[in-house]
Amino acid sequence: MIRKLINVPADTKHLPLEVGSIKGIEYIDPAIDEYVKKLKPKTGYAYYHTLACVASEYYGHNNNGDEYPESDLLQLQTEEEVNKFNPKNQKNPVVRWQTILFAKVYYRHRYDESYGNIDFAVWNPRMHWLECIAAIKVNEVPNEVWREALKNGEPVPFSIGCHVLYDECSICGNRRYNPNDKKCIHIAQHLGEFDEKAGKWVSMINHGINFFDLSIVVIPADNLAYSMRKVAEGFKGIKDLYQTKRRTPNTIRKVAEFREFLTKSRHHIYNDEERQYVVSLARWIKELEDS
Repeated sequence: MIRKLINVPADTKHLPLEVGSIKGIEYIDPAIDEYVKKLKPKTGYAYYHTLACVASEYYGHNNNGDEYPESDLLQLQTEEEVNKFNPKNQKNPVVRWQTILFAKVYYRHRYDESYGNIDFAVWNPRMHWLECIAAIKVNEVPNEVWREALKNGEPVPFSIGCHVLYDECSICGNRRYNPNDKKCIHIAQHLGEFDEKAGKWVSMINHGINFFDLSIVVIPADNLAYSMRKVAEGFKGIKDLYQTKRRTPNTIRKVAEFREFLTKSRHHIYNDEERQYVVSLARWIKELEDS
């Protein structure tokens, strides 16, 4: 069994217009909106719509070189997975993407304390990704920057953690069942590179994917691993589920504007203007790390 940390692209369709948007990504699963309409917020919690995982058959590998195939996520858990990964009160197998409902919300993958749960999830067959509603005890989040961002409905980076039964090299097919298993030369020396001879990317294809963690992070491994929208909160003064404060600091706006650039091909050569955005984004993230 191997533990993985996943960071995935998140669409900005439902964020305030001042924050920006990504062209062409418009298809939020309608089950999410239906759930939100009927949602009765619990006191002390705020609710966020985010992406948990995207299908590698359509979106490729992430910056860690990991692939999470839809063909695996749509399969039923095996008996081995149920015994290894499920909560003690969940003895029946579920479709693998549904294990996100067993996950807790953490801060930077630190498992000594959790800050919420995943209340609802759905696999979007049109966009080939997993969407969820996370209920978070915002006032308890230890990082002041992200605590305020969450309260204001601003985009916040998330990362998903999962267990996998094994991973497989996309080039030679070598399998690893434990972290200490020997890596093939492709994974050890060329992960994330394009293998011209094989005509494909060097990546780790994951099998037997089971989620256990949704973490608020500082730097996501994938360029677009942010919350999609704040949909509700159980605090006094909220009158509308879709009410969102429009406070958008320049740094947040800058990140959101640059997301569209970051969705371009990995072979894309940035022009001078785009390069300046990269530099300013890197500086902003460094400030967050040091805060």
